[in-house]
Amino acid sequence: MNKGLLGEVVRMALETLRSDKLRSGLTILGVVIGITSIVGMTSLIRGFDESLRDTVRRLGPNTIILSKLSLVSISSGARFQDLMRRPNLTVDDAAAIEKLAPSVQTVDVQIGRGPSAIQERVFYRNQRTKPVIVLGASEAFADVNFVQISAGRFFTEP
Repeated sequence: MNKGLLGEVVRMALETLRSDKLRSGLTILGVVIGITSIVGMTSLIRGFDESLRDTVRRLGPNTIILSKLSLVSISSGARFQDLMRRPNLTVDDAAAIEKLAPSVQTVDVQIGRGPSAIQERVFYRNQRTKPVIVLGASEAFADVNFVQISAGRFFTEP
């Protein structure tokens, strides 16, 4: 490229910036907002990806989750009506797994999750909450779900 032509292009660009300050400022603002948005979204996606990978790592290759209905079933193309016709899993099913599968280390039962979630008000003395989902689980809930609490303790086996 010719040095004279390059100098002329630079002079024209600077003259345009000086004469149309509002347009130039808005253009720069648009570019800054666009780049910031892209960097922010990329950071969020990477953070979510790492969180998901960490969860899968914690579950490990020896974890099996049984449920009547799951996103995996739906995403694999199963019809929702067929999935809802499946029999409900019961506490007796969990007891049978514990008894008949000695290689299974921990079995947890959770009631009130998913489409059968129950919303109730919780009462204590003269206080009551808004309707909240009430989940019933066994003493293995914390171990199976990697839950940590900040105060108190979980239920223990009777």
